[in-house]
Amino acid sequence: MEIEAAARRHLLADNTVNGYLAGRAYAFKLKTLVTPHGHRALVLYRGNPWAQTERYEHAGAEFPTLVLDCWSDHSRDGDGEMLHPDRVQNAYALWRAAHNLIHNQRPGTIWGRSSSNPGVLINTCSLWAGPPHLDGEGHRTGIPVGEAAVVTAVYALNMATLTG
Repeated sequence: MEIEAAARRHLLADNTVNGYLAGRAYAFKLKTLVTPHGHRALVLYRGNPWAQTERYEHAGAEFPTLVLDCWSDHSRDGDGEMLHPDRVQNAYALWRAAHNLIHNQRPGTIWGRSSSNPGVLINTCSLWAGPPHLDGEGHRTGIPVGEAAVVTAVYALNMATLTG
């Protein structure tokens, strides 16, 4: 299992994170716009490695970075009218909930395990960079931010893909 899928499963298993997202967590690129619907979404993708894997290491450790883009719109009513100008606060609330699940958790945690897949062994996961935000301008992974806000954080992982 790849880290994007494992992290997605791990985060969506949490009631708080999934309550914010209603399943809108994507690998690599935002698939549905959060505006003008008052939604939040999470995009996960692998960044550059922070260390090299040892050539003779038998454990198969990998050292990727994992990027989280936390997208959010303003709070809106059923007609799409803005209720509160809170897109930045909403994006940071989503980031905080995700951060609390992955940053400096117990070594040896397995993300993404299912009946058919053993998942990914996470030895360490630490905040590497961020979280800055874009607010109503710019692009993330080729998608214009538009009326949304995006908080981006990068995490350094020491992980190993498990085989079943």
